[in-house]
Amino acid sequence: MGRPLSHWMSLVASFLTISAAFLVHGCAAPVKVTTVGPQTLVPIRVAADSTRAIGVANFRSALISGAAIGGHHDGILSIKQSTYWAKGEISPDVEAGYRHAIEEELRNAGYHAPKSPGNSVFGEEADETWKAKLLVGGTIVQAKFNTYGSLAGNKSEAEMTVRWEILDRESQSVIYKHEAEGRAVSPGVTPEAMTGAMRSSFRAVLADSNFAALTRAIATAVAIGKPTRTLLIPSVRGTEGRPTIEQIVGRSAPAVVRIMTRSGHGSGFLLGGNCLAVTNFHVVSGASLVSVELFDGSRRTAQIVNVDAMADVALIQLDGDCRELTGLPVGPSDVVKVGQEAVAIGSPIAEQLSQTVTKGIVSGIRQVEGRTWIQTDVAINPGNSGGPLLNARGEVIGIVTAKLMATGIEGLGFAIPADDALSRLGVHFTVPEEAAKRK
Repeated sequence: MGRPLSHWMSLVASFLTISAAFLVHGCAAPVKVTTVGPQTLVPIRVAADSTRAIGVANFRSALISGAAIGGHHDGILSIKQSTYWAKGEISPDVEAGYRHAIEEELRNAGYHAPKSPGNSVFGEEADETWKAKLLVGGTIVQAKFNTYGSLAGNKSEAEMTVRWEILDRESQSVIYKHEAEGRAVSPGVTPEAMTGAMRSSFRAVLADSNFAALTRAIATAVAIGKPTRTLLIPSVRGTEGRPTIEQIVGRSAPAVVRIMTRSGHGSGFLLGGNCLAVTNFHVVSGASLVSVELFDGSRRTAQIVNVDAMADVALIQLDGDCRELTGLPVGPSDVVKVGQEAVAIGSPIAEQLSQTVTKGIVSGIRQVEGRTWIQTDVAINPGNSGGPLLNARGEVIGIVTAKLMATGIEGLGFAIPADDALSRLGVHFTVPEEAAKRK
């Protein structure tokens, strides 16, 4: 025997986009949404490599809380049985559903849309929105939602007007605004029609030639080729035997820098008196110039010289005279061994924690999709990204890049082998003779 109508009406009310608190991803067969408008607008298809990456940011509701936006109908005369009210806010789960829908629309039109977190039921999927040069967001300014029971057509209808905005992350300015209406019909009593209406509204944006023009990749003066640079990396000059942690930190800390952009900060390290420094690509993504804080607290402007987004590494060059600056020695990755000591220096979380030192071991050498990663249990936190992972001789063996965070998981940090990172950046170095003998 089927469940009473009151049960389904209650379920739909809890699913409503405006008054929703719950949205199921992957727990049931997807409901096919038939988008009915705008029928005359066809998204302009583009080539992903010709446009700037577009990330999907946030969605907001401008509806008045408590305003009627529709209701449930049933019977052969389609009589209204109950009313749906706007709550005035969008739940995180429903917003995530909108975000993934718009990402899909962008990709279907050919755009490069880095995925946001939340696709995975395990909650561990990496957030790739840092790769985006542009961010799109929407504000719901009008909405209607009506459902119809089995005797009234067994369907859901939604209309939605969304004010879309595009933010240029580098200039931190809104470069595009467009308000568009969308409509959708879904079979059955389901909130999926609201997502369909959101898609429909965004297709009007995708059909706008002004939007397509704004997203085209803009040539900059920043070189992103593969320049050939031969650097003589200094060897560690130290005491007899292995240096202590205090000695390693004392020698290394002056070469570790804090890198600041409009969107946050990360870490990096100098390669010597040539004004070059290495960091993660995601630390400097979206910027052409960054601010670098040196060990003595002074600041320099730096420009991005080269990047490898796939490897998440970047090479920057500081302004001014760097002859007095010291760099870190780089050790070959093929002598990195599981169980050896490792030290990280960086600026986790806040400015006040600059030059934080953490110690651990190399936990493993991992091969993922043809690339090598150094796994470590050294404590890694936001802001450590781009900083050096040092061995017991004070040589850089890796560039800190990620930590896997989830309930019940601890000590899973990862670094990019330093020599591989420099090679990807077009930087070539000579291995110190003493280090070569240790192979």
